[in-house]
Amino acid sequence: MLRDAEAVDELVQIGPEPIDSGRLQEGAAPDLVLHGCGRRFQIRTGPGQLDVHDAPIETVPGTADETRFFEPIDDRGDGMGGEVEAVGDLADLLRPVLPEDQQNQVLGIGEADLLQQRSIDAGDGIGGGVHGEAQLVIQTTCRFGGLTRWSEIGRVRVRVHHLPAYITRDKRCVMKLALYLPNFRNEVTVEELEDLTSLAEDLDFDSVWTLDRIVVPEASDRTELQYSFGMMKEFPKALPVSARGQWYQGWPLIPWLAAKTSKVRIGMSITDTPFRAPGVLAAEIATVDHLSDGRVNVGVGAGWMPEEFAAASASHIFPKRHKHVRETIEIMQGIWTNDLFEYHGEFADFEPCGFGAKPLQDPHPPIFFSGLKDPKRSANRIAKYNLSGWIGIQDTPEELTEWRSAIQRELDELEGSHSMDDLEICSMCWFVITDEESDQTPQGKATNLLIGTAAQITDNLKRLKEAGLTMPLIWPPFQDVPVSKTLDDLKQLHEEIMPKVNAM
Repeated sequence: MLRDAEAVDELVQIGPEPIDSGRLQEGAAPDLVLHGCGRRFQIRTGPGQLDVHDAPIETVPGTADETRFFEPIDDRGDGMGGEVEAVGDLADLLRPVLPEDQQNQVLGIGEADLLQQRSIDAGDGIGGGVHGEAQLVIQTTCRFGGLTRWSEIGRVRVRVHHLPAYITRDKRCVMKLALYLPNFRNEVTVEELEDLTSLAEDLDFDSVWTLDRIVVPEASDRTELQYSFGMMKEFPKALPVSARGQWYQGWPLIPWLAAKTSKVRIGMSITDTPFRAPGVLAAEIATVDHLSDGRVNVGVGAGWMPEEFAAASASHIFPKRHKHVRETIEIMQGIWTNDLFEYHGEFADFEPCGFGAKPLQDPHPPIFFSGLKDPKRSANRIAKYNLSGWIGIQDTPEELTEWRSAIQRELDELEGSHSMDDLEICSMCWFVITDEESDQTPQGKATNLLIGTAAQITDNLKRLKEAGLTMPLIWPPFQDVPVSKTLDDLKQLHEEIMPKVNAM
């Protein structure tokens, strides 16, 4: 259900031009239409009905100056249930940002433009939602003949923290796309990264992520790392990039992305916390959240390569790296939600301090975790820290189904109402559209999930969506595929493949 809404900036536009509603008849209440998960949601003042794909669902009456946020009533027995909840007087919320002579004219909300959207697939049940900002057109009534029109008196942005996404078991929720920038390559240019980012924004991708890689040990070139790539048994004890490669660090790209984009969310997948001081990381993320106008996602993980820990002066943390992740989450959340914060742990110990600006996102940016496949530990972390998402790598539909089910069973044993359906489930997947069919033999993490013909990728995305994947991180290959080819593939993915995937 919608937990909160708040005005986030000053009035951005004033204009007396009348707007023809096109459908509103005399006496009808104004409505706010948001789009999420392929369905339409209306927020309406006064008595009326809430339409979901033109199917009327009864709502309770409101008052002339009260905006209510509704969940539909399951009166059709199709699983699209929910209770009606009033959030508060949105008109009172908006009046302070209007000129004095117009503060009493707010009768309702007309048109709306969802500026930022993050839909969460509810899996097999009901849940998830849309997070972001809506630009509201504030209007008053005026009569033209027998038709009611609404005269625009201004626009304001409000932040929507959680609007429910109503879906049924047929998985009609829209699978979103994220771009995993290839900043970790032997050779890549800033111009290429900018071209990819620009296209992702043009194609309405949900987010753009960078890769965190501090070093490539020379031992990797000899296939002599202590562990296989990512500790995945399917791969050799080597990284796919040379120690002499000219890659870019992931974290410095985040504020650059904030400046280069205006719609997509941004983050690093995944930030290895042992390489950063938790308090410094928290304060820097809060600043970048302001630079991006509240578009930062925070991915956290423990790392896997002892050689990299040594290069980052963190060898002593490697045996306890998962505890470092837990302490980092606690410190980040504490700094982001308190004017003064103190912490006394194993990796950080400090007295009450202020860390500057709080993040724009309330209560804080969404936190994604990675690297935990033990169901009990994952469930405990989800429940304790109220995490927003999970990021895996090259996860097969079978792996996703098994893992989600196991964690949900553990969550059911804990107190509270935590559900896997509330998480954004992501996976970093290598992506190339080929002319010839690729080998689809199951090979664990080395399976060609999103490498193949358009038809093969379409089928695999449908299977991944059915298994609960809500957002693949589209990962261009480390080598042999030019960025120009990836740009063409991304367009084909958006224009030809995803409509078929989201039609299911």
